[in-house]
Amino acid sequence: MDGHPERQSEQVDNLRAHFREMHGERKRLVNMVRSKGNMCNFEPGDYVLWSRVDKRLQSSKLLVRWVGPFRVTDALPHSFMVQHLLTRDVREVNGSRLKHYYDGDLDVTEELREHIAKLGIVLGLRAIT
Repeated sequence: MDGHPERQSEQVDNLRAHFREMHGERKRLVNMVRSKGNMCNFEPGDYVLWSRVDKRLQSSKLLVRWVGPFRVTDALPHSFMVQHLLTRDVREVNGSRLKHYYDGDLDVTEELREHIAKLGIVLGLRAIT
């Protein structure tokens, strides 16, 4: 290091900035590796159940309810687009909230639709005409 106090201060600041940048890059790479996680094996056409978090219990735990089935319509980089079989509503959900129900060969009959309708799903109202 140079003997001048101003230059020493500038050099120290440069070293700090370099180390901050280096650690930031390392942290970014570690986060990228962690975020890869487990690959989801859902493909467009597969039928899945979605874990909807309803409310908190007294013990501060979340109550998870599996609803559906939904049909996977699109696979995005970090999520999936799914369509409800009855309402045809499409939503984006994280793959960690999906559970495989049936592959794309499921024969969606009227009997299956009636069964799904009787599962007690609370449906929203879009408009009153």
